[in-house]
Amino acid sequence: MRKPANDNISYFGGCPTCGGNDGCVTDSARKHWYYCRTHRTKWCIGRNLFSVHDLSQRDLLANSYRLRHYEIVEPIVGVDPLNGPRGSAGRPSGSADAEGHSDGIGW
Repeated sequence: MRKPANDNISYFGGCPTCGGNDGCVTDSARKHWYYCRTHRTKWCIGRNLFSVHDLSQRDLLANSYRLRHYEIVEPIVGVDPLNGPRGSAGRPSGSADAEGHSDGIGW
């Protein structure tokens, strides 16, 4: 498949194969994952970034189960219209990686 131009990629990144994503889910560890259903890839954009108070523990466990066999990848990143190219995996500097580790720079 042809990868889309940088300006067509979601702020939170795209699948490295096709550039798209099928949305975001939160797992039982409160990590937020964007994913590509077609290529069975996922990338973590952080932890506890979005409110999940409306999700039950059962919902969170179901999300974890759904993505359990997806491959963790580094997404294609686009360009932030205000700040230019974003850091690794589309995260602003100082945010967490897929394992929840920060680069230590801070916001």
